[in-house]
Amino acid sequence: MPASRRVVVSSLWLVFLVNGAVLASWAPRIPDVRQRLGLSDADLGVALLGVALGAVPAMLVTARLVGRVSDVAVCAVAALVFPAALPLIDVVTGLPGLMAVLMLLGAASGCLDIAMNTLAVRLQVLWRTRVLGRLHGAYSLGVLAATAAAAVATYLGLSVGRHFVAVSATLLLAAASASVVLLTRAPRTAPTRSSSEERAGSVGSGDAKPGPPRRGRLAVPGLTLGVGVIAVGGFLLEGLLTDWSALLLRRDLGAQPALAASVLSMFSVAMFVSRSLSDALLRRVEEATLLRAAAVLLALAVPTGLATGSVPATVVGVVVTGACVGPLFPLALAHAGRVAAHNAAGVAGVAGVTARLSVVGYAAHLGGPVLIGFAAEGVGLPTTVTAVVVATAVLLALTTLPRLRTSDSGPP
Repeated sequence: MPASRRVVVSSLWLVFLVNGAVLASWAPRIPDVRQRLGLSDADLGVALLGVALGAVPAMLVTARLVGRVSDVAVCAVAALVFPAALPLIDVVTGLPGLMAVLMLLGAASGCLDIAMNTLAVRLQVLWRTRVLGRLHGAYSLGVLAATAAAAVATYLGLSVGRHFVAVSATLLLAAASASVVLLTRAPRTAPTRSSSEERAGSVGSGDAKPGPPRRGRLAVPGLTLGVGVIAVGGFLLEGLLTDWSALLLRRDLGAQPALAASVLSMFSVAMFVSRSLSDALLRRVEEATLLRAAAVLLALAVPTGLATGSVPATVVGVVVTGACVGPLFPLALAHAGRVAAHNAAGVAGVAGVTARLSVVGYAAHLGGPVLIGFAAEGVGLPTTVTAVVVATAVLLALTTLPRLRTSDSGPP
């Protein structure tokens, strides 16, 4: 990759890291904020809804906004607003204020999520080189770094206010430096103004095939299902193991508390590594081959550990699952971006597809673990986890069938 492109990708990598770090800084300090405000568990549950209530509408609005303004400009502004709003959590004095700030953070997060992913997909299509995996790896790294910093701040007795101001200042510096580069060096697209202009334009690929604008709709009927399965499968398994792996190991398998508590960190590290390496891997193997391998490993990893009742085998299975889950959403975005490019959908089309995938995946990440909890009441957590993992693996394998695969000329 030429040096000029490498600088742009590195700056966007920083933006992805910032996005991962903001809410990951807040989550470990929830008990401290709850205690300061005197909130009940029910109050806290209501407040936490603020993130989703802000994020989902912002995702849908941003999908339209980037086609009229610029994905680069929206990305730069959101990257600054998101970390800047974090210290407001320590300023509020009650439930309404906390919920309002969390809605603001959710809106900034949703806006940044769509803008940065739209820009990333557009660059991958334009430059015909894979960047989505390493960029999503930066998001995972941001989550890991922020949770580690929060643990250190809590251990040292640092107040929530001082902790969040330090995080905000650090992330604002990173976001500002990245935004300057993106605004001055990232390739731009003209705003979408009319249907005739949309027909004439494309995502940026010089050899994209002309056609009627699709407003982000995937033209191949089977592709919608295939891409949706890949995105939802990744988010569902991530949410499942994030919320239930520690309890599964400690209560159902009798693992030591320290080991059960650390398995989520192992899972997150595996996601980070697999995402960061997936771009290079996919230059050597086909996407369908990677998906089939992931499906096989998913069906064997955690289910084998649970079937044998082995703690070490289950821990290894969770780590393997993290490695398999990591590249799934970037893969879904890559598929969607190529189809939008071939249908001359323009940057608005890419943003529309990104928003749909993000909202559906977000719903799976939040709602899936809740439904799993209800199912576990009836048949037990190990059985429920096994069933969900195996079913997801089967569906992922089915996406590689010819009728569900994309026929395109995307990045090799």
